[in-house]
Amino acid sequence: MKIKRAFESGSIRFGIFLVIATIGLLWKGGQSLYTAAMNRHPTTMSYEKYLETKPRAMWLVLTNCTTRLTESCFKSYYGSKNATELFIPVRGQESGKEKGKIHVLLATKNADQLAAFSEMQNLNSKEEALKWMIKNSKRVFSDRSVGGLVRFGVDLKDRDRSKLAGLIKDAADDFIILEEGAQPSFGEGIGFSVAGVMVLGGIVVYLRRNRETTTADV
Repeated sequence: MKIKRAFESGSIRFGIFLVIATIGLLWKGGQSLYTAAMNRHPTTMSYEKYLETKPRAMWLVLTNCTTRLTESCFKSYYGSKNATELFIPVRGQESGKEKGKIHVLLATKNADQLAAFSEMQNLNSKEEALKWMIKNSKRVFSDRSVGGLVRFGVDLKDRDRSKLAGLIKDAADDFIILEEGAQPSFGEGIGFSVAGVMVLGGIVVYLRRNRETTTADV
């Protein structure tokens, strides 16, 4: 009896895991398909124009931007100080030197910027930092265009957004996280959707077999 109950408990946990996985896959697939269908081309505009209009487009290219690596927050594996992803505040070139609300965070895994950030973390004195900044100013301060997909839904956890809102000084209430270089993909949406349907099919088959086994035992 104890063995049977342990087996049944394990089966329930596995079944719950499969249900959660199915929901996640279908949600991700549906979101990717929706994003690709509604954003066939990137919405391109200046940073200042973005602040004026705040379009609902998910695929954005913002021009006349400036970024400062010194203002970045980072994500790392638990217990590690090595950054795996940076979140860099984006400002307009015309107002880049002014203090104001941060409306856009650029999420990037760019290898050069991760390397530069790691070097910054290992500077031991103000003199060393000043010399490094002068030598690497183009890596730290950049006037450029930024583009990618706005994170939302299944790609954006509420707790992560809340943490960033607390870490980024002067973050606007409606700030967005722009994933650098990301583009809509019908292929990705179809892939996740098909995987979700396959897992769902597996759940149905498992439930039917389990029901038949239970009936036979009775």
